Amino acid sequence: MNVLFATCTCQEATGAGEPRPCAHLLGYAGLLCEQQAYEDALVAAYEAQDDLWGLTLENDRTERVLREMGVCEF
Repeated sequence: MNVLFATCTCQEATGAGEPRPCAHLLGYAGLLCEQQAYEDALVAAYEAQDDLWGLTLENDRTERVLREMGVCEF
């Protein structure tokens, strides 16, 4: 399965007849939708909890922690 190009070489995807997405690609698409819904709910919860200034402070704190851990450079 190649999720980047949305192709799969399983029997279901290469079977005779019209091309259709296989269970692997449909499952992957479902997982992406679930992840996006979770992230949207998380953002909504943070926005309800804090105002924009509070979110800015939390973002700055997160960036500082990641920088100190050496995960990424800002």
